[in-house]
Amino acid sequence: MGQGERVEHGVVAWEGRATVDGFWQQFAQQVQAWLLRHSVAMRDAVVLLPFAQHLAIARRAFAALGPWLPRLETTRSLAAGLGPPRLARPGELIGEGALDLLQALSRLRGSGLGSEDPRADRLHASQLLELTQALQSAAASLGPQGRSAYWLRVAQVWRREVSVGLESELLRIALEWAQHIGPPATDVLFEHQASAWILLESGRPDHLARAVLSEALVPALRLEVAGPGGLQVASPWRVHEVDEAGSLPAAAAGQVLRLLAQDVRPVLMPATDRALMRQVKALLLPHGVQVQDETGGSLATTGPAAALRHAVRAALLGNMDDLLAWAKSPLAPVGLEGVSPLEAWARRQRVKRWGESVPARAPAQAWRRLLEVTQPLRAGGARRPLQQWLLGLRQMLAACLALEESRWTAHDQATWRACKETLWLSRSPWPGSAAEGLMDQVLDAAEWLDWVDESLQDATPTSEDLGAPHVVITPLNRAALRPFAATVLAGVDVGRWSLGRVAPALLRQSTAAELDLPNLPAAQAQQWAALQQLARLPQVVCVHARHGDGVPLDWAPPLQRMRAAFASPWVDAEEARRPVATTAASASRAQVALPGWLPKRWSASQVAALRDCPYQFFARVRLGLGEADEIDRDPDPRDWGRWLHAVLQVAHELGDPVVHWDAACRQVLEREGVPAQEVWPFLALLQRWGPAYLSWWPAEAKAGRRVEAVERQLEGPVWAEDPLLSSVIWIGRADRVDVLADGSTQLLDFKTGSASSLKARVETDPQLPFYAALLAHLGDPVQDAAYLAVDSKTRSLQALACPDTPQAARELVDGLAEDLRQLHAGEPLRALGEGVACEHCAARGVCRKDDWSSA
Repeated sequence: MGQGERVEHGVVAWEGRATVDGFWQQFAQQVQAWLLRHSVAMRDAVVLLPFAQHLAIARRAFAALGPWLPRLETTRSLAAGLGPPRLARPGELIGEGALDLLQALSRLRGSGLGSEDPRADRLHASQLLELTQALQSAAASLGPQGRSAYWLRVAQVWRREVSVGLESELLRIALEWAQHIGPPATDVLFEHQASAWILLESGRPDHLARAVLSEALVPALRLEVAGPGGLQVASPWRVHEVDEAGSLPAAAAGQVLRLLAQDVRPVLMPATDRALMRQVKALLLPHGVQVQDETGGSLATTGPAAALRHAVRAALLGNMDDLLAWAKSPLAPVGLEGVSPLEAWARRQRVKRWGESVPARAPAQAWRRLLEVTQPLRAGGARRPLQQWLLGLRQMLAACLALEESRWTAHDQATWRACKETLWLSRSPWPGSAAEGLMDQVLDAAEWLDWVDESLQDATPTSEDLGAPHVVITPLNRAALRPFAATVLAGVDVGRWSLGRVAPALLRQSTAAELDLPNLPAAQAQQWAALQQLARLPQVVCVHARHGDGVPLDWAPPLQRMRAAFASPWVDAEEARRPVATTAASASRAQVALPGWLPKRWSASQVAALRDCPYQFFARVRLGLGEADEIDRDPDPRDWGRWLHAVLQVAHELGDPVVHWDAACRQVLEREGVPAQEVWPFLALLQRWGPAYLSWWPAEAKAGRRVEAVERQLEGPVWAEDPLLSSVIWIGRADRVDVLADGSTQLLDFKTGSASSLKARVETDPQLPFYAALLAHLGDPVQDAAYLAVDSKTRSLQALACPDTPQAARELVDGLAEDLRQLHAGEPLRALGEGVACEHCAARGVCRKDDWSSA
């Protein structure tokens, strides 16, 4: 009798009414009887199971038969238990996706297939690596004796299927690479001396285990899970349908909570859509539900990994958003101060980037400290060996005192350890290993950042074993033969159950199937087999959305097939979510009184807010509320006005603005940190403002006008003689003060846009009288004030004078004094609820206008 002929084949009959525990008892009894027939002691046999999750329940079943248990393993756990894996030699796959991708890139470029597009190279390298991994896995599952024939078969298929070109070269390299990789760690299985082998398969063939049994010289038995003909179900499946896909997470969580309230546990949730599972999990956790997530997820989605990515991107790319996120994380330098002022300044000024030079008006304390600690990573050249990049990162984190786990909460400490290990910050490669060789591979900053991202993306965070969880989220094929009390299938539409492309990207599905590589028909068969196993659970609830973004969502083909196979129709599931009746509270117009309170600092914008809407003044000044500016958004008219002021200042500082306008524009954009590749549209805008101002200035200068002060900071107690108001400090910044030919002074405020919008409010706007009053208090009164409207479209400039500026300033001082006295006395600040100020008010949610205006 030759090898392979000794393998007996059988089935484990799973009767329609049998439970999962009953199946495992039947399996254990069948194995026991077979071993008795072959005179093999239970303790000398090896039983190979589909997944590690089956080990515990199998041990319980065998323990019920007697004191001696067989060796219960999976192929992976048995190989690990037989000894440490062999170190990958240079050129061999390591098993870490990001490092193996570096090898694939090296082979691609070493074969002359590289291009000038780094992204295209990474795509082709990832396809090469994917195929190489699939070929190696298929060859490893055949055992040492069957590999030579397999490589010959692959070569024949290559010659038949492949044409010339890049694809042909990638296939050739993949075959050569996979063929010359050393023996896999699982080869120790073929050397293990067992008295008997038993393999249990469920839904998919285990080619490696079959090869082990085939080459064994001892009794071997392969068992498959089989049930009676036709689908057998414990009870009719229930269906809960919602109108829109956005309701799926809440509806699914409601069904889970309903089952748990009935003491039905554990509940299975097959992870057909990982994003949906994250949403459901987030809804369950606040209810105290213990969720065991076996999908693994990605280390990149954790807090420590996100902080690390922010740190390296801030150091190498100079992104201000990344810098601020890092500075507020546990990885920030110990004792870092000045982050809040830096963030406020960066958001106010819309500063997107940071670097070696500290802008003149930037809060420098945090900026300089972060520059100091990032120096080890930024220094060393644009292209460095991988180990030098890692050394720089380690030194940067050490300078921050961030390598220690104590910086993190107890929940995140294990994750931080995983991050350090994944990025080789807490371990070193073995001498002579493939990993050691890759540490010398030279990368530029972009390639290294890609490596960091891919390493964290590929790694799986450590998950806590909850022992007896309420809910288990696991891939569909790992749910079979496990004792769940119920399952909730969340999202049963075509999109969420689609398997996508299963075969390696370089191969057709039929070619992949011919070579025993992953392929769509095999994956669909496994999906159907796993779904059949779910039919045996006591309760199954399907949560289906009829529409997604307004588009009808069809049931997934496996679920349609399942519905067609049922002898009895599915029943509607009870809506688990309960509507809560609420009574709308009566709402009145918002108002608040602040007796005894006065603002400490007093600005023109606060005056405008008080006049536009007193309640808006309360929200902005007393509560300190305001919109958080976004750093990465495109410049808006507020930024353009600020840039125009800066250009005017620089142009006059350089000399004649007519001569130096373009230079001033470039200098301002450089100072604002606008990247070189983005500078042209903004430079064109600033240059378009030039003709308007430069057509006005020469005639004024010839008439005797000269610039006296630019961007002057103003501050002083205008009501110094008033006992009640003397503590209120007026503040502001005057755009410009000019001296005219007759010696009088004029206050100017530059505005971008058309003059028509300014004309309507020039007599009521408090800005010019406010600054005029403040200048008068400081001993520099102005005789005139005007807005200068610079219109880039018409390339014209129009002066809009403030009538009788000194008188307007005095009236403003007296009127505001009376307003603040009333405020101090307790006069309510009421929400006006009308006008343009209300339509665009950021404090609309504070005054709740939408409630009381519709009451």
